[in-house]
Amino acid sequence: MPSFSLVLEPCAGLPKEGTTTTPFDICVRNEIDRFHFVLDVIALVPGLAEHAVAVVQAIQQKLIEHEEYISRNGIDLPEITG
Repeated sequence: MPSFSLVLEPCAGLPKEGTTTTPFDICVRNEIDRFHFVLDVIALVPGLAEHAVAVVQAIQQKLIEHEEYISRNGIDLPEITG
């Protein structure tokens, strides 16, 4: 039977520095998290956007906070992890 050795090389298209940090962060980066879901609902429901300006701003600010926090700490915000 032949012997195989596994050589781990960087995969084309994947960052070598490990920018993916948590499952939730992957969802945020792919815009399939709870925050982006709410933004999509607000955008799609007729008439809702004009009544949800403050909510949209709060969510956008939370996404910025998430990006900054996870870049510094490597973990999700405390309100995400519970």
